[in-house]
Amino acid sequence: MAKRTISRFASDSSAAVAATYALALVGLVGAAGVGFDYARLATMDSELQSAADQAALAAATQLNGASDSMTRAVAQASNLVSNETLQANDTLGRPVLVNTVRFYDSKADAEADTDSFTVADTARASSARFVRVDMVARKVFYAMTPVVRAFNSGNIVAAATAGLGSSMCKVPPVMFCNPNVNPAEFDVDDYVGKGLLLKTGDAWAAGNFGFLDVGAGANDLGKLLAYGSPPGDCVAVENPTTQPGSIASVINDYNTRFDIYESGDNINCYANGLCPPSDNSRKDIIRPTAAGTALKDCGFVDDLSKDSWSLSANPYRPNDARTYDDLITAGLKTGYPDVMGYPRDICHAFSETGNCAGGRFGSGTWDINAYWHANYGAAYASQVNGKAAPTRYEVYEWERTNAPASTTLDQTYKQGSADKTVNFTNWRAPRCRAGTAPSSSLVDRRVLPVAVVNCTGLNGAATVQPIDWVEVFLVEPSIDRKVGSNTWYTRKGDIYVEVIRQANQGVGGTAPQVVRRDKPYLVN
Repeated sequence: MAKRTISRFASDSSAAVAATYALALVGLVGAAGVGFDYARLATMDSELQSAADQAALAAATQLNGASDSMTRAVAQASNLVSNETLQANDTLGRPVLVNTVRFYDSKADAEADTDSFTVADTARASSARFVRVDMVARKVFYAMTPVVRAFNSGNIVAAATAGLGSSMCKVPPVMFCNPNVNPAEFDVDDYVGKGLLLKTGDAWAAGNFGFLDVGAGANDLGKLLAYGSPPGDCVAVENPTTQPGSIASVINDYNTRFDIYESGDNINCYANGLCPPSDNSRKDIIRPTAAGTALKDCGFVDDLSKDSWSLSANPYRPNDARTYDDLITAGLKTGYPDVMGYPRDICHAFSETGNCAGGRFGSGTWDINAYWHANYGAAYASQVNGKAAPTRYEVYEWERTNAPASTTLDQTYKQGSADKTVNFTNWRAPRCRAGTAPSSSLVDRRVLPVAVVNCTGLNGAATVQPIDWVEVFLVEPSIDRKVGSNTWYTRKGDIYVEVIRQANQGVGGTAPQVVRRDKPYLVN
């Protein structure tokens, strides 16, 4: 009996699995420990990378080319975004910290991590366009993996590189070369109220203007420049390319803002009423017959015998950089102009280029007394906001909301064989198409946002990064004007403006015009 019992026990295998589990327990505990600790490592890596991404994006928002841009970028990377780790259990505590911040001129350098520089390289602040942020390395000390003889993760590192993408939104892609002594900086406060002579040309020079090539042809550029409600949404201009040279049709489209509509009408400005002038389109040209509204009557022909726009018989043409009052006293003028729009700065006003000390920039001094005599029949007496020397833009805005003086200013011109008497009292109002005032949906038709670009080293088409955006007042239409038969006064293609202020983001009318939207992005 005893022998049979012992024999059955020896041959019974029903509990063998327990022994198997017992033998496998060490391996199972080790595998679970590895899984647990690997999850900690992966989460720690994600925490560091997320911190690097956010720090790089924060830093990139400051890269606007200003002299302190890199300093601000480092501060934003280090202070704006606060990150903590929940997984690291080394001796550095919970905060995730920035280790180094480096900068690059181009996306190619940023992607290849070549030619980087630091905040100490202050001379390169204007060209810093991309930033790389490296985080302080962290460690995870494993809780269970010692079973398989691995004690910590080693250094876990993370880095991210970012740049600042810009878009232009429903505005003409117009730029001018920074005429500042330091071409990498532009302080708009130094130029408010000053006239600026923008000239076209293939050779980029201080004060030259042109268009940013955003993939649009002349027709699309014309629409952006002329339409009261510009087409399209935001166009990315991370690295816009200059489009040098003058596009004649685009200059015609520009002139629609002054109620001038040339034949051809390639973008249906006149035919469909898509390009309204400002409700104050005061300028230095007239139409002897004010009633006609056919397209043939709304172009510039400079012929008083026609019904189209023309220079008057006695336009504003100073002999030198003096006011008309001084020229009359000196016997060089016998009276004031018969018709006068907003004039150029005095130092720009007497010739095609003038003799302004600031070159393309004027002094801000213009002949307001001659303007008042020509338009209101009397001397200027601080009528505009009580100011003795208002800017042209301030006069323009005052005229938009104040009726002209009651003085009747009649001039008689020979039109064919008959005399034509023209009254200029209300010639701030447009004649060919209804003018529009700024509103929540319409921008001011005589205000234009313009990109300020460092043109140093540019030759023909080239990629650029705007230094700043400014709003300018459009002083006069861009047309050919001569003094006598041989001397040029202005040429079509040149644009004369007055600086108003720095342009900000916003929409139409009482808010600033939409100019650009900046959005930081990560570089792969």
